[in-house]
Amino acid sequence: MRASILVSGKESLKFLNGFLQIISPKDVDVNVIVDTFDFFNFYDIRVYPQLTNVLLLLMNQLNETKWTGKHNDSLEISTFLQKIDEDFPAVKELDEMGDLFLAPNILITHGLKKNRQLSTCINEISKNITEASVMPLSNDELELELNSKELSEGEEPSKQKISIASMYDAFESVTLSQEAQTAILNSEVILIPKPPARSILAILRIQHLQEALKNAVGQIIFVSPITETKLDSDSLLAFQGTGLAASAIGLSKVLRGLVDVHVIDKIEEPLKNRITRYGMKVVSYPLNLDTPKNQLEIVEMVLKLTSFRDIVESLEYKAKKEVDSLKQGLKKLVGGLKRKR
Repeated sequence: MRASILVSGKESLKFLNGFLQIISPKDVDVNVIVDTFDFFNFYDIRVYPQLTNVLLLLMNQLNETKWTGKHNDSLEISTFLQKIDEDFPAVKELDEMGDLFLAPNILITHGLKKNRQLSTCINEISKNITEASVMPLSNDELELELNSKELSEGEEPSKQKISIASMYDAFESVTLSQEAQTAILNSEVILIPKPPARSILAILRIQHLQEALKNAVGQIIFVSPITETKLDSDSLLAFQGTGLAASAIGLSKVLRGLVDVHVIDKIEEPLKNRITRYGMKVVSYPLNLDTPKNQLEIVEMVLKLTSFRDIVESLEYKAKKEVDSLKQGLKKLVGGLKRKR
């Protein structure tokens, strides 16, 4: 059996964490397709935060409190640079730029300078740390250009804010990686869990992605990022820029003909019948992924909609879940006794 998961944003990372508690890459071919468009340059190192966090998660090293970086990572590189370089780049959280966080990006940068594709560089790293296949959504970089209407008088082009329209036009210039295309076409289950709304609206413009989703023989499930009370300003601008309603209905319009099941947040259940008109099955469920328990519950619910339901409903998995629950209970009990002392 084979499953592919598109990871874009922290919420999808949490979903992947829950998924890996149920589905082991040792038993199932797991393809993790990563949105790598959020890279930045740290000196001459090309840093891919989303990709790095996926690798850390697969290594059981990810800080699952912040969902970025390694917990208690060593900071010798960043601390040293900060002390000796007055132009040290501003980093919001220094512990997110720890030594282990930087390590895979140093290797990737080295490979890119030798004209290797991003997917090749990622594969060389991931094959040594996990049995899952990790690949970029695209090997291409976004070429963001400001048009004349967006230029502010007297301000450097590098400091100009790119409009939603220009950013989305740039996504139309990049191509789905061959590895991601093969994974989508050959998987029994393709999961797109809770990407930021602005991201999925942009990602769907990538060349050949919609074609791959339409031609996929497996079941495609989209877990919606939308709730009526949680929508960041960039996502609102994205909806406005594309003329879509800022809700699960707006997303359903762009997902029409691409996905089989649309899982929406329970708070948007009143929209269920209207979404069904777009030719997809609609399931509503509370989509809070903040705790390990919630992550497991949501992933279990989603997997029960797929050919993986037998794994979730198996006696072996239920027994494992009971054992894990007992372990957690004992851990809390021991912790409580220690505090009392």
